[in-house]
Amino acid sequence: MHLSENWPDLLEPGIRDIINGEETRFSKKDSMLPILYNMMTSGKSYEKYSSASALDDWEDFTGTVGYDDTYQGYDTKIEFPEKVKGIKIERKLVDDDLYGIIKQRAEELGYSYARTREKSGAQLFNDAFTVESDDNVSGWDGTELCASDHPYPNGSSNTQSNEGTTALSATAVEATRRLMVAFKGDNEEVININPNGLIAPIALEETAWEIINSKGKVNTDDNNANFHEGKYKLSIWKNFLTDSNNWFMVDMNLMKKYLLWFDRVKMEVNQDKDSDTLVAKYVGYARYHRWWINWRFICGHLVS
Repeated sequence: MHLSENWPDLLEPGIRDIINGEETRFSKKDSMLPILYNMMTSGKSYEKYSSASALDDWEDFTGTVGYDDTYQGYDTKIEFPEKVKGIKIERKLVDDDLYGIIKQRAEELGYSYARTREKSGAQLFNDAFTVESDDNVSGWDGTELCASDHPYPNGSSNTQSNEGTTALSATAVEATRRLMVAFKGDNEEVININPNGLIAPIALEETAWEIINSKGKVNTDDNNANFHEGKYKLSIWKNFLTDSNNWFMVDMNLMKKYLLWFDRVKMEVNQDKDSDTLVAKYVGYARYHRWWINWRFICGHLVS
């Protein structure tokens, strides 16, 4: 005999499978997170990163070896907020579930979790020009991800910019590529930046696609070959990049090194064991966060 007080336990395995399945389906099919972020797990209460100064050029040997002094750069501390959401399922609904309502509720909890994660990932780009840190991140160089005044940690009065205001076009793409190639390291020396990706909202998808895929020079009557053809990987973050004009150029390899996502506690589904009514409560729980530990992988355009 199945006692009424045990029925939530009997329902739990199916609910859990549906929720996990829906979150996985969204992630594999639609998520941009694994494409843009370095996806990792964490077993700590927080993650901390520190940068160190780069070395100067080698010099000719004249009898003694010159040793560089190194210094600590910027620190970043990433903490993990708790994320929760619950659903309730009535006993009568289980008995009369003729239209798959329970399955729909479970699917929605999984989809809601995946959507929340996607929004969190996109928010870093949406806030790229305005937010220096958030409630769960501290440190780095005290500027926004895309800023006009990134400082050097060596005390130099010079700064660097990875922020523009130009609308997306073939000309703007080339100017941005040249700007990124000229980025300097923390010791104000040349570094190797390879801009090979564009990130844009769906409103700019057609423009970006034409820039990358046109055989001839874009939007001209010239018969010149298109310098940008096949040069960049296009990432369109449908529905999650909230500004229809802003766009970003990235070094995809450096982005995977400097743009971090940590899953501290992956999504789990727990049953409320304290309920003594004929209502089963299922609570989803997770902890994760994302941030950047170096801005040099990206240049963004804040377009009015």
